[in-house]
Amino acid sequence: MAAWSAIEGGSAPDLVLASTSLHRKALLERLGVPFRCRPPRVDEGALKAVADEPIALAERLARAKAASVAALEPSAVVIGGDQLVECEGQVFGKPGSTDRALKQLSMLAGVRTA
Repeated sequence: MAAWSAIEGGSAPDLVLASTSLHRKALLERLGVPFRCRPPRVDEGALKAVADEPIALAERLARAKAASVAALEPSAVVIGGDQLVECEGQVFGKPGSTDRALKQLSMLAGVRTA
């Protein structure tokens, strides 16, 4: 926290995580800096409908999430993130159900990932 305050001349800006992900929240908590979470308002389906390379798609989603929160928090430092899995040309998002999760896992079984 001392380094954060020194960068800002003694007062730390609000840090906002544009996410509802418990995993992302836990990762940021490990840094020991104060922050709060705010859910982004992004139509992920519309962004995913535009064909894109997986890395570019994840970047576009992360930027859109951060931008949606930054518009509501203009003086805050906003962090947005996204992740996805690509296997044999198919991009997997959140499964949304146990059945879909099992289907995704079975498709990934035995496949080497990076």
